[in-house]
Amino acid sequence: MDRSERLLSRCRRSLGRPRVVVALALAFCASQAAIVRLLRPLEGSAVFALQTTLSAEEFAGTLRAWRDAGLLEAYWRHYAVDFVHPLIYGAFLAALLSWALDANRKDERSNRLLWLPIAAGLLDLFENAVHVALLAEPTRISTLPVVASGIAAILKWGFVAASLAIAVVLSWRAFRLRLAAHDRSV
Repeated sequence: MDRSERLLSRCRRSLGRPRVVVALALAFCASQAAIVRLLRPLEGSAVFALQTTLSAEEFAGTLRAWRDAGLLEAYWRHYAVDFVHPLIYGAFLAALLSWALDANRKDERSNRLLWLPIAAGLLDLFENAVHVALLAEPTRISTLPVVASGIAAILKWGFVAASLAIAVVLSWRAFRLRLAAHDRSV
């Protein structure tokens, strides 16, 4: 077993406990609620479009519109939470996956799935860093950083969706297996 496999095994053992899953779920909800509150003045679809755009013109135009409407400060403020949020949701999704893998008695090879939420969090941090740099110096808004951050955001959302989908399917399977075992014992 190599170093990354050992790391994933340790993560699964420590994160897959129900109390850890619940604690991280609560931390995620608090963090997400704080971001929603901070971004409330902005239209949610515009924030998502800014994250995932591959167009420097669209990125600059959105920032310009927010600045003209006096809303750019709200976007700036959300980064106080949004640099910690990827760590929280990455840990929560990894914990949820760990619990679901354990509930289905999946072997160590399945631990590779834990890279999905880890990668999502790292991509989110990269996206945030690029956006902060572009917000700090709007003259640097150009195709390369916008495309790089847009691809990172698109991949991030894909990895988050995949993590959730796998966790839900495995959780449903575990529930059905327990229900069947209970029915057989009655």
